[in-house]
Amino acid sequence: MAAPGGARRQPLLLLLLAGLLHGASAVFTVKDGNGTACIMANFSAAFSTNYNTKSGSKNVSFDLPPNAEVLNSSSCGKENASDPTLMIAFGRGHTLTLNFTRNATRYSVHMMSFVYNLADTEIFPNASSKETKTVESITDIMADINKKYRCVSSNQIHMNNVTVTFHDATIQAYLSNNSFSKEETRCEQDRPSPTVPPSPPHPSPSPGLHSSTHECQSFWGVTSFGLSTFCHSRAGTFLNRKKGVIFIYFFL
Repeated sequence: MAAPGGARRQPLLLLLLAGLLHGASAVFTVKDGNGTACIMANFSAAFSTNYNTKSGSKNVSFDLPPNAEVLNSSSCGKENASDPTLMIAFGRGHTLTLNFTRNATRYSVHMMSFVYNLADTEIFPNASSKETKTVESITDIMADINKKYRCVSSNQIHMNNVTVTFHDATIQAYLSNNSFSKEETRCEQDRPSPTVPPSPPHPSPSPGLHSSTHECQSFWGVTSFGLSTFCHSRAGTFLNRKKGVIFIYFFL
């Protein structure tokens, strides 16, 4: 006999497994000195890169863990002096940084950087080097002012030999209150692909006649060529010999 509640536990297990595939989602918040939030971000992220070992290059992938923390060095910025910055730390010396900027209508993550420590043997076993490396890149993460950036689809940011893949991301900077806006700007990956209208069908030429899009009326006649057919249409009148390949055209 099945244990009570077993039917409910199976969907829950599937949801947990789905979360493990994409990494756990976490909410990160940056507040100013008054405790007012200026940045909020909710996403899961996966990292992939390669590093050198004594036996050669090795590929590695790892997720942003659920215990990742917002560093105190994160900032809401100062007007006309600096822009908001979200710094997320995890593991042994790994830091993901999102630097925001804005204009009159939009804001964006204009620069993303990732610092990773090859001395972390859990992620980089048998690494030849124990150094800390830094990579960075501009991004396509942007939204309208007073709207949240929303991207359910996977969005990859390539930073030299490191690729960060965001999943189910909700990000907003320059908040007007302490919560995400109800309005959103969707990422390019979530937008439907443009529909290309089908090409119009090409007309098929009438068999045995000159290719024409006009209908014609055929009738028999006797000519110097022998028994032949005539075809009359708006495009003209022409003679189609019954035997042979001689055509005489009289266009109107």
